[in-house]
Amino acid sequence: MSVHTKKSKNSLFYFIVIVSFDLLFWWVEPTYAVGTNQFMRSDTNFDGEVDLSDPVVTLLYLFQGGAPPNCEDAADVDDSGKLDISDAIYTLLYLFRGGPQPSNPFPLVGDDLTSDPLSCSPPDDCNPDNPFIYPHNKNPYCDCDETSYYAQGRIEICGNNMDENCDGIVIPCEPSFNPQLIGTMPDSPISLTETSGIVASRQYPGVYWVHRDSGDTARIYAIRDNGSLIRTFSVTKAAATDWEDISISFDENDKTWYLWIADIGNNPNQNPPMPRDELTIYKVPEPNPFTGETKTLPAILYNFNYPDGKHDAEALFIWEGIPYIAEKRTDVSGHGRARIYKFPRLDESTTVTLELIAEFLNDGKVVTGADISQDGRRLTLISDTISPTGEHPNVADRHWIIERAEGSTKIEDFISNPLQIWIFDFKNQQGEGICFIPETYDIFITSEERSIWSLPQSLYNP
Repeated sequence: MSVHTKKSKNSLFYFIVIVSFDLLFWWVEPTYAVGTNQFMRSDTNFDGEVDLSDPVVTLLYLFQGGAPPNCEDAADVDDSGKLDISDAIYTLLYLFRGGPQPSNPFPLVGDDLTSDPLSCSPPDDCNPDNPFIYPHNKNPYCDCDETSYYAQGRIEICGNNMDENCDGIVIPCEPSFNPQLIGTMPDSPISLTETSGIVASRQYPGVYWVHRDSGDTARIYAIRDNGSLIRTFSVTKAAATDWEDISISFDENDKTWYLWIADIGNNPNQNPPMPRDELTIYKVPEPNPFTGETKTLPAILYNFNYPDGKHDAEALFIWEGIPYIAEKRTDVSGHGRARIYKFPRLDESTTVTLELIAEFLNDGKVVTGADISQDGRRLTLISDTISPTGEHPNVADRHWIIERAEGSTKIEDFISNPLQIWIFDFKNQQGEGICFIPETYDIFITSEERSIWSLPQSLYNP
């Protein structure tokens, strides 16, 4: 019976493919976005998405005399150096049968690292007379007519002198923005200078957890919203190499709130640059700050590395029990993007390789902290303005708040399909920590100079 069922399912799958191909022959024509010779593998029609229309373009070209793909490299899904029916089948299996993902570059736009006779020649730039259009090094799929791969660039953002929606107009930000300085963390007997992460407790109202940057021992600090210290906890079975952010989640299985501490700093300005091959996230049950305890329960260690080399990162957030890490900078000069990675699984017994899921257009800023709202609708990130040599000029730091659609199930939607984005700059004394207040979209921000700032929703989203 099981063998018959499997054959039936396979037959049905291929029947659907054949029928879909036959039907789509009559109405699908390749549409090409504009850009550079970079591409995303399997995006055969160059519209910024991988879907059923992509293998259909290949099949029309191979068997029905259709137009050849503008980017042959994108259509060469298995990176074999030639186009044949296996490329279309590869994409179909990936889309509908859980097959392996296409060869690199995927799922992001990039260069072809394989030498082969295939070419990639997208059409010329769109709207060359628009002086505000996104430069190619920020948005290689700049298409004024179709939804681009970097869909974040389709929303008009105030104050950045860019025309994201290609209408020839840029909009300024409103000048009346005034976050409030509401507290200062102590300088003695314990100094909380260089705090680099903050998260709000869910089970202890009014309590916030912070930690310091490299140079401290493995400790977390419970503070109030005015910055006063409640209690210090040593984190059992943890080491502090370069702690950069902290987050929180609830485990439905054991009904426990957990703090997650990101030991993920990997400074490119050190000698040698980025010396750490393996990084760690610690998971520890949230302690009660109102007892006499001074140590946490033993921490769980999750060691990891990146799929594409070493990176420096300072931003962590947790959604549905899965850690996500936002890269601090793509390179030391910063070229406008920060990669976002996720844990494909949690495994204490081995080093896990993260999965690259998106690139955040950060306008060349570094990303130094992140948090996600309790309902998962909004993501916030912060940039401590920093020069390529690691210096901190006395200028305003950047803050982003991104909203995704209700019902969205993918973190990637914050980047590729946001509902709304708020961007604001203000001087907050080298801010690095950012978090949402529980059950609200209000935000707290901490700086390396011990200050605490309040950014209520009414200020940025009245």
